[in-house]
Amino acid sequence: MDIIQDLRFAVRSFSKARGFTAAALLTLAVGIGANTAIFSVVHAVLWQPLRFAESDRLLLLFRARDGARQGANLSPPNFFDLRARARMLSGVAARLSTSRRWACR
Repeated sequence: MDIIQDLRFAVRSFSKARGFTAAALLTLAVGIGANTAIFSVVHAVLWQPLRFAESDRLLLLFRARDGARQGANLSPPNFFDLRARARMLSGVAARLSTSRRWACR
């Protein structure tokens, strides 16, 4: 019985202070939305396995010039050349930075 009275009191209080009610609901909605977004990113990045078999054997190749690493960006002709000449690798894949498409062999 006390819970029902408490709920009625809460509804009456919220109906009298509509600005506070709107701010409280907006704060809850933003907090729940941010929590969901952060969890979705963490789940996709950290907890989902990669789409490759034996993902612990993957390599990330970098271009090097004068002993300095320049980054993992390869032009399409360089990628196709690397894929054609790779003898010690079972496969070569590249990800386009503008999309989530994979080019595999």
